[in-house]
Amino acid sequence: LVSLGIVPSGPHTGYGYIKPGRNLGHGYEIAQFVEKPDRATAEKYIDRGYFWNGCILFFNSENFLAEVRKHSPEHLSVYEEGGPAYGKVEDLSVSRGVFERTSRAAVVPLDSYWNDLGCFSSFFEVMNGDNGVFTNTEVLNIGSKGNLVMGDNGKLVSLVDVDDLVVVDTPDALLVGSKKSSQKVKELVNYLKKNEDKRVKQHTLVYRPWGFFEVMQNDGGYRIRRVMMYPNKRLTNHKHFNRSEHWIVVKGTAKVELEGEQFVIGPGESAFVPRGTAHMVENPGKVPLEMIEVHIGDYLGEDDLKRVAGDGVEDL
Repeated sequence: LVSLGIVPSGPHTGYGYIKPGRNLGHGYEIAQFVEKPDRATAEKYIDRGYFWNGCILFFNSENFLAEVRKHSPEHLSVYEEGGPAYGKVEDLSVSRGVFERTSRAAVVPLDSYWNDLGCFSSFFEVMNGDNGVFTNTEVLNIGSKGNLVMGDNGKLVSLVDVDDLVVVDTPDALLVGSKKSSQKVKELVNYLKKNEDKRVKQHTLVYRPWGFFEVMQNDGGYRIRRVMMYPNKRLTNHKHFNRSEHWIVVKGTAKVELEGEQFVIGPGESAFVPRGTAHMVENPGKVPLEMIEVHIGDYLGEDDLKRVAGDGVEDL
């Protein structure tokens, strides 16, 4: 079972390392996997010929399953049954469950440029910079250098006399930090998880089998979403008891059903769904359907939903 070992370009605290063992000719036995080190330890690993662990793995499926059966049998169902079993087993990586336990693991050196884009400072290495700023959005820069700025909402970001920062602006969160400390983002994530913050699991852009929706504003008693539905797709027929909905078509055609009554609306037209009303929307056209959807109510949780029996469509 083979892992590619990245030949290090220098000490890096953001990667795990592989200690090579006996020389096999084209590679080495894996003597040990080691976790992400501090700077001083990383320098020692470089001097001793360790590789970066890129978690790029190659194996014959028969050999791999034999090792799973031997070292991690509780996970065998994931590979034999697929999806249904995936959520029922312990969260364990292939590296930890198999490669760190087997005696049949080897490492082959990969001596080329490699970047796993695993932290924001690593993005700085591959993005194009202009006037001291590496960015994918509009930046007004005065007296600043070495900064990474990322945004996806078209907002102008202004920097004045600051150096080596990471600024990441998304619709529901803003990150400002030192570029050299970008690995500490995981501490922020762990804090949010510990406090059961819903933003850890719920992004403002959510994909579904029928298309996607994007939360544009969520302010207590109302919520505004942009909805895009693929051609020939529809939602299941359902109802809400604590909110009403108002759909405004921007592009395409919507076939709406309210309590069994069907009608079609196009761009600039709308449909109102009172609370407690069974409703369904479908895209019967050849182009994507785009709508602005407004929810109003005392409770806007996604568990306020009851499917209409016999509809047969599970997508929401």
